Amino acid sequence: RMEPNGAIADDYYQRAIASDPDNSFPWFARCHRLMGLGDFAEAKHAGEQALRLRPDDRDIEQRLLRIRLALGEHAAVESEVRKLLQTDPTNLQLHMRLLSTIAAQGRLSELQLAHNAFELAVQLEIPLDPLDYIGHSARRVAYSRQDFETVLQLTHDLKDESLRGPLLVEPLLELGR
Repeated sequence: RMEPNGAIADDYYQRAIASDPDNSFPWFARCHRLMGLGDFAEAKHAGEQALRLRPDDRDIEQRLLRIRLALGEHAAVESEVRKLLQTDPTNLQLHMRLLSTIAAQGRLSELQLAHNAFELAVQLEIPLDPLDYIGHSARRVAYSRQDFETVLQLTHDLKDESLRGPLLVEPLLELGR
């Protein structure tokens, strides 16, 4: 993944895959590189190969979901994410992906419903919500609605002070401050 020359990097990936066809890493590394280049169709293929070799790897699964969103597979990704959330309802990454798919389809009125369901699941399973999953979800909903004043306020309200500074950049930029 560290080779800046694309042709040489591709050769490395192909040689690594040929030498150990059961190793998911060269496929995943190739997927990462292609995604960064915006070649989402090829990145999807590489990601699918990596996931075939490591079907329980959440990192590969999440990367593949992001690629599929970039390819416009919103409805299919939404369906799959909803299915995954049935067994892991407090998974913040999956929930954020769900919010992204809903927003990408222009169904902004449904964002609050998804947030409310997630909030209830977190309250039931993680009562103190030490990582502030609910706050992050609320920020994403407000951001998707382009309500940057609310994003700013929710960022100030985050429990983890170390996150406030870095997360303040987005709403401040959007508000032109």
